[in-house]
Amino acid sequence: MILGKLAFYLNVFTVGVLSLWLSLIFIGITFRLSGSVLSTFTAKAKRRILWFIVLTPWLIAVIVTLVLMMPARLDSYANGFIATLVHWHHAYTFSLTSWHALTMALFSSVFIFGVIHRVLSVRKNLHRLDLLAQFSTTDEQASEILESNWLSTIESKLPQAFTAGLFQPRCYVTTGLRDSVSTNEYTIIQLHEQAHRRRFDPLKKLLFAFFGSFFSRVIGEQLNVAMELAMEQCADEAVLNTGKEASAIAKTLLKVTRLTMAHTPKQASVQPACDFLTPQLDERVTYLMREQKGRAFPVLITSCLFVLVTVVCLLSVDTLHHVTEQFFIH
Repeated sequence: MILGKLAFYLNVFTVGVLSLWLSLIFIGITFRLSGSVLSTFTAKAKRRILWFIVLTPWLIAVIVTLVLMMPARLDSYANGFIATLVHWHHAYTFSLTSWHALTMALFSSVFIFGVIHRVLSVRKNLHRLDLLAQFSTTDEQASEILESNWLSTIESKLPQAFTAGLFQPRCYVTTGLRDSVSTNEYTIIQLHEQAHRRRFDPLKKLLFAFFGSFFSRVIGEQLNVAMELAMEQCADEAVLNTGKEASAIAKTLLKVTRLTMAHTPKQASVQPACDFLTPQLDERVTYLMREQKGRAFPVLITSCLFVLVTVVCLLSVDTLHHVTEQFFIH
């Protein structure tokens, strides 16, 4: 049995874990039921919505924890209005053989495993990126398009273009792709990869995948696919904003697709990376050719959803705690 401030902090961690799990479930179900609506928004709005989905559970967990635990921390507030509605029993008592300890241990194990897995994966791919840099050369043809010559070429017959690197991302194009496209098409490819580099998309892709990994495997994969599509559409739109015609960009996508399909297997790029060619070709071409790109970020809807999920999680954590207390002895 642990008493005092340490017990309080352990209970705070337990409340945070329960709140996070419940919010992940509620938001995951909401995304599962309404994920198809994403296609009606602009690429920029889709990115914001997806970040809202993966980050909101963590913010809700903090809010619910503060509301449940602050009455116990502040004696003058302990008998306040909120404390009469929701509260946490024996906040300054924590048993290592209780269900609280089991919840904390499970989440800690999952979190630590996830962090170690991501760190090892990033370390491995950064090593691959270092090797890749040794076999690549700066493309002088890109000096007027990519500032500071951030485009490198790789001697390979396989047609491929991608952006890789976390804090200093670089754009890579194989000689097989460069020599198979026209000057205008090559410019489009460069501008597309430059958009990824400017936004630090490889780093954001890694962070998004980390937060998305706390959802169920199916939902996590759907979130990653949706974010990949949104990032590519944003990069395509960035090229469009430079004055390039949508039809020219679409033709370049189709040409690179044909070139890639003629070479199997596809060369594996360094992950996390942003490839010029992705499986969602139809969606990218359709988005490019649309005059109206879609709706803006739904501030009102997301705000209402945030408040609703926060209240539901707050009541659910309090109810779960009281119900469980009836069956377990601390």
